[in-house]
Amino acid sequence: MRRRRLLRAAELLRTTQAPVTDIALGCGFATPSYFAGEFKKLMGKSPRQYRKDALCDDARALLDESM
Repeated sequence: MRRRRLLRAAELLRTTQAPVTDIALGCGFATPSYFAGEFKKLMGKSPRQYRKDALCDDARALLDESM
C-alpha cells in the first residue's frame, strides 16, 4: 500500500506542478517530512530532486525529438 502511494506521488511529481506538500497529503501521508523520508528510501532522491530530474529528462527528450 505504501509503495503504491509513493509511486502515485512520483507520477504526480512528474506530471503536475502541485506543491510537494499537497502531493504528500493527497497521497495519504500524515506529514510532508515523513513522506519525503519514505520517498527518498524508495526512489533514492528527495521528491524535489526527483521532480527536477524528471523536468530535465523531459527537456532533453524534447530536444532530441526536434533534431
